[in-house]
Amino acid sequence: MKIAAPIMVVTAMVLGFTAYGIVRAARESNDASIARQIRVANHNLAHVLTEMAHELEVVAVWDDAVTRTSAEGLDIAWIDENLGVWLHQMFGHDRLYVLNAVNQAVYVMEDGVQTDPQRYAAVRADLAGLVAEVRLFGSLADHKERKSTGRAVHATRLTRVGGRPAVASIMRVVPYGDDGPSPVAGEESLLVAVRFLDGSFLEDLRTRDLMDGARFSVVPDAREGERVLSLMDAEKPIGYLLWRPEAPGAQILHRILPLYALTAVGVVGIMLLLVRVLWKASGELRASEAHAQHLALHDVLTGQPNRALLAERLEQAVARVRRSAPRDETRFALLLLDLDRFKQVNDTLGHQAGDELIREFAARLSALVRRGDLVARLGGDEFAIIQIGIRDLDDVEGLCRRILECAHQPFAFSRGMRANVGVTIGVALAPDTGIDGSDLMRKADIALYRAKAEGRDRYCIFAEGMDASVLERGRIEAELRAALDTGEGLLVHYQPLMSRDGRTLTGLEALIRWDHPVLGMLPPSRFLPVAEECGLSVRLDQWVLDQTCRALPTLPDVPVAVNLSPAQFFTDDLYERLMGTVTLHGVSPRRIELEITERALLDENAACHGALMRLRAAGFRIALDDFGTGYSSLSYLRRFQVDKIKIDQSFVRHLGSSDNSSSIVQAIITMGQSMGVQVTAEGVETSEQLEFLARSGCNQMQGFLFAGAVPCSDLSSMQRAEEARDHLLETRAS
Repeated sequence: MKIAAPIMVVTAMVLGFTAYGIVRAARESNDASIARQIRVANHNLAHVLTEMAHELEVVAVWDDAVTRTSAEGLDIAWIDENLGVWLHQMFGHDRLYVLNAVNQAVYVMEDGVQTDPQRYAAVRADLAGLVAEVRLFGSLADHKERKSTGRAVHATRLTRVGGRPAVASIMRVVPYGDDGPSPVAGEESLLVAVRFLDGSFLEDLRTRDLMDGARFSVVPDAREGERVLSLMDAEKPIGYLLWRPEAPGAQILHRILPLYALTAVGVVGIMLLLVRVLWKASGELRASEAHAQHLALHDVLTGQPNRALLAERLEQAVARVRRSAPRDETRFALLLLDLDRFKQVNDTLGHQAGDELIREFAARLSALVRRGDLVARLGGDEFAIIQIGIRDLDDVEGLCRRILECAHQPFAFSRGMRANVGVTIGVALAPDTGIDGSDLMRKADIALYRAKAEGRDRYCIFAEGMDASVLERGRIEAELRAALDTGEGLLVHYQPLMSRDGRTLTGLEALIRWDHPVLGMLPPSRFLPVAEECGLSVRLDQWVLDQTCRALPTLPDVPVAVNLSPAQFFTDDLYERLMGTVTLHGVSPRRIELEITERALLDENAACHGALMRLRAAGFRIALDDFGTGYSSLSYLRRFQVDKIKIDQSFVRHLGSSDNSSSIVQAIITMGQSMGVQVTAEGVETSEQLEFLARSGCNQMQGFLFAGAVPCSDLSSMQRAEEARDHLLETRAS
């Protein structure tokens, strides 16, 4: 007993102290996790406050805004397009109010839609304090002095708007320069922007920052297991953020306690067992903390750094640039990458194949970069790379070319399937285009959009002037949507297709035109790429088909071709829509020819290919457009049984001046004849081209030698003139 008792006492004391240490470590682990999430939430709130002021300043310090919001030059349509809709689409602002000199609302935007200015009355009291603060902030001269130092007159803070927690930013509309319009000091128009925190901001906290069950409440009604963070406006709370914090300590206790209990089984081996348990507990604690840290900063699917770690490393790279001499070894590039045709892989091969593709692409990127570079996955098919220590532009372009090449290599999946994709890259250089992390992300994103607009599967490096193109693209998109809704300005012109002798009308092609109310007649190259990028191409195709079916009774009795964009082949109701349209107008499908591109056939979309064959069986004619410019193959003609192939005008244009073009055109015509497929030549402009094509056996011609695309009324006049000419020639001959 003398020996055992002290041993038992010591053992009990050791077990007691150990138990206390384990519980305390678990509690501290939980507290550290909660503190980190509170820091994340506060950081995000501060970031939203800063960004709101910067975003509003973009349009508030603007000569045109001063003029268009003044009482004399009030232009509600301009305000809606350039302030309300733009701030909503570009930055996600939920509300915008434009107040006049007496703080009355002259314009209200809610969720991207202009509404009655009287609706401002519902939130006037919520925003009155901020409005008064901006009105009393200083004179116009005071503002000009502040503007020269980069600070605009505004008030931005957390507040409650309409009973919802929000960030509100109010700014006076003032001229950009001293030579601009000069409103009376204190009577300037005010821009009032509101972004609600219980929308996308809350969703980001849940998904990106892993704040489980995050929600807002006007009272601190915490449920079991929830934490509360007070949102303060000045000295008073405007609401409370509640969430269920991570509890890594509870997991540790769950794992350790059974092992710890076994240490009391025998007195003889208690000390050795205790040492082993403590050692194992220490190792698991370190592993759990390391794993939690890894999950917070890395993508689960690929194991690559995520958006949070990218932002951290980007700020570190920017800080190194700021501390160093220009253009030394701290110069770096930010690359944003989007996979092309990734959605098709998901839709056709399944999400498992999509996940395998993402993992394989991430591995390929990691193999291409140098030590010290960062490859991050931002989500979906979006990636980013920080390339550090670049010496010149060749370093960046070399990496971009290697990325394009690696993306072109086929991707093989576990079930024996394969897929081909591409990648589009936008690049921003630091310090060349800026030394601010958010600004570099924005400019890389603008360059990425430019690369997509130029045809995807390429890279683009940000250059000055691209900002203006983004605004132009947004304007074209918004106005094109409005034109589709109303039909105003959109037209269908028809270009004749002639027989090989150039005298007989054998077909027509329906082509869309847009008579813009301000810019005049826009070429299709100006708005069709925007339509395809923003998902409007299917609506445009449908509008052209509908207008063509309406006009068919007044058109010559020949087949009329309408174009189907590649986006049509990613819809699941292609057959039903087209059949429904011709049935609605009482038109025979045999009068309609559907022109598709080789690009649409490259994608292994069995459902849409089946719809194409059903359309052909129903009577529609199928034409393969721009033949010879893509992956032209006999396999297309065999698999899809097209009725016509159209030789691209790039080959016809060089007939007589290029032996290669003549050989290619002759080969295509010969192939079409052997397959029993009609061959049409596009872009015929000279009689020499016509003679060569007719001599080679081409069935049909199209081009400015005969006529360009004209309205339906001009087409009727053209046909009557040709009939009169033919009648006169026949009379003279007799």
